[in-house]
Amino acid sequence: VFAFEKKRQGETISLQKVIGLGAKDGINRPISLVEDNLGQIWVATYATDLVCYNGHITKSYNGNKMKGFPETRFLSINVNRKGQIWVGAYEGAIKITIEEDGSPSFKYYFSKEGLSAKRIQNIYQDSIGNIWFSSDNSGLFKWDGKIFTRYSTLDGLSSNTTYAVLEAPKNTFWVATSKGVDKFVNGQFKNYNYNDGAAQKSSDVKSMMVDEDNNFWFATSFGLKKYLPSFDYEVKTPPTIEIESIKLNQEPLKYSKYAELIQNKAVSFPYFENNFEFNFLGISFINEDLLFYKHKLEGFDKDWLMTKERSAKYPNLAPGNYLFKVKSLNKNGLESEVKTLQIQVEKPFWLQLWFLILSSISIMTFVYGGYTYQIRKIERKKQQLEIVVQERTNEVIAQKDELESKNQELNQKNEELKKKNEELIKSKGELLQSNQKIEAIFSALSDLLPGTILDNKYRLEDKIGSGGFGIVFRATHINLNRDVAVKVFRPLDNNVTVEALERFQMEGVSACRVNHPNAISILDSGITPTGIPYLVMELLKGHTLNVELRKKGCLSIERCAEILLPICNALSKAHAAGIIHRDIKPDNIFLHNSPNGEIVKVVDFGIAKLLGDATSASSKNLTQAGSIVGTPIYMAPERLSNKPYDGKADVYSLGVMLYEMLIGHTPFQASKENFWSIISLHLTETPQPLREQNTIIPKEIEDIVFQALSKNPVDRPVTKDLAEKFASAIGFKKQVDAAGSLRVDLGEVTANNTQDTDIATKILIVKTPQKSPLTTTPHKTDSFETKATLHLPKGLI
Repeated sequence: VFAFEKKRQGETISLQKVIGLGAKDGINRPISLVEDNLGQIWVATYATDLVCYNGHITKSYNGNKMKGFPETRFLSINVNRKGQIWVGAYEGAIKITIEEDGSPSFKYYFSKEGLSAKRIQNIYQDSIGNIWFSSDNSGLFKWDGKIFTRYSTLDGLSSNTTYAVLEAPKNTFWVATSKGVDKFVNGQFKNYNYNDGAAQKSSDVKSMMVDEDNNFWFATSFGLKKYLPSFDYEVKTPPTIEIESIKLNQEPLKYSKYAELIQNKAVSFPYFENNFEFNFLGISFINEDLLFYKHKLEGFDKDWLMTKERSAKYPNLAPGNYLFKVKSLNKNGLESEVKTLQIQVEKPFWLQLWFLILSSISIMTFVYGGYTYQIRKIERKKQQLEIVVQERTNEVIAQKDELESKNQELNQKNEELKKKNEELIKSKGELLQSNQKIEAIFSALSDLLPGTILDNKYRLEDKIGSGGFGIVFRATHINLNRDVAVKVFRPLDNNVTVEALERFQMEGVSACRVNHPNAISILDSGITPTGIPYLVMELLKGHTLNVELRKKGCLSIERCAEILLPICNALSKAHAAGIIHRDIKPDNIFLHNSPNGEIVKVVDFGIAKLLGDATSASSKNLTQAGSIVGTPIYMAPERLSNKPYDGKADVYSLGVMLYEMLIGHTPFQASKENFWSIISLHLTETPQPLREQNTIIPKEIEDIVFQALSKNPVDRPVTKDLAEKFASAIGFKKQVDAAGSLRVDLGEVTANNTQDTDIATKILIVKTPQKSPLTTTPHKTDSFETKATLHLPKGLI
């Protein structure tokens, strides 16, 4: 920044530099400067410093030195008639007031105060003291000393990028914008652009001034423009309109028809000549680029259509009479006279009256002939049917006699079958005794199996449990020296069949297809050379859910969630693969104590059924007519009644188990002596409401449990929906963040973000906090609660 002193010597005027201020004085890239009432020079810089020079020293003001001072670059500066200094910044503006002691005070205005302007490029004070702020792409702002008023393109401003404001004469404001100059009077904007000569096309008006002759000068990107207000007048002569040409089916219309139309005569066209294009031209005494056109085709358009295009197209007009109207308008709203054309599109021959009458007569003749033919045909068929009926009647009489004879023979055979049935009952008793002997032999054999080596790979250790189809041993993989669990075949009732062996081997196939962290992992399977079928599984440490229920009675809602959600996730994966577990119960839910904490495992997929698995022919016979596989106290009604079922049968079992976890007992209870009553209860009765037994349970939780226990599978949710509803009811879902993680008091819920788990199943994978493992041993349930094959009487099915 430099200061010069003007000196005069005769006719010569010279400037002599007296002051030079630069970076050493804190002035870096100055933009503009003003002088305050005390004679101090204020310099706005492109950096973040505002510099004051009092004739001796400079002082810088910025956000690093002053609390509350904005850290922003400065673009403009001006002083109003009160001596206050306004500084335009990249964001908002600063008002500087010089106090009586000469010290400055600063006030920052931005969005909070109503000045939502960015890059304020000019500050201007009008004749009544209002301050105007020009901004880049934020519009125009006016400060009346109390509030800010914003003007934008929504208010008629030609562009939101403004550069300067000029008042001339009083109460008439000129606004330089990126699209020319706007004249602002009485709240209305009028734009002057390249069409009026205010600027070149695509040129900004950067600055403005008025000379002593009241001529306006506009500085643009392409030079200086002079505006003479005395030559600015409003054209009051309306434009004219002419029809230039008409196209029919995209070809110029023949001159003879064109001439008739121009003379406003009606012209007819065949139905296939119905694509019209009208070209017109407006003539004005001002710039013809500013003309607009209005056109309307009566019989087709409802209202006038306004456009700047000089053509109107009407393809595929329907037969009828049309009147085309067109007129032009200039920028002052003056309209030309209306030009009209009369057009008639003829109807095709099939819509002509003569054709319709002839067609009606032909149709009636055809219908009458068809009706007469059908009547004769019906009479002939009637005669033929009478003959056939008589023949059938004679055959029925003969068949009746034959049936009476056969009934007598059937009665004799029934007596014979009755005797054979009595013999079968006797044989069944002998078979039961045989099975008991086989079971006794197998029980003795199971005591001898520890220490046995299967397939030269697995050494059986101690017996750790038993199920409906086998006995589980702790074992060691000899080659890998790894602890595993081995399950061998258990011959019970009709399991000593080829079908039973197929069902046993199916357990390994089904479980391997459920590749999920909450399903037990199957490592190997096979049949030894000595005929012993086996499965090799991961060795779990901990206890079953049944043991926990026997110890605690019932569980809290939070604990139920820890167990339920992983089960639903594993079953959802199984159901998606077409696999149904068919025996969900506390004995088949294992609470595994891993090094990282408790993991819920779904075990015993040995009775799983593959839905629609056409690749396994043997699986077709594994469920025999009149029998079901599973635990009756947890079975769905459709399975107990031997009806078709799907994955919602597992949902019903989950509902029974969840009821038991919340209350301490299953919905329906029956003794071993009254075996069939439990089946009847599942088929016909509604369980006692949860809240009648425990009022602490929320109504929403009770509704979810009873939805799972619906008799009709259609009314039950799928496993994924059951988990989502339960989680939402206890507040899990509301806390899922954008990354898919969930934090609750009872533990941490994390989402499995692999490709196999979509967003909808994020809440299904629950990682519970690490707990000390329970020291109780697995509980062995009685024979009624264990897995069994039930033979249903034909009357019940």
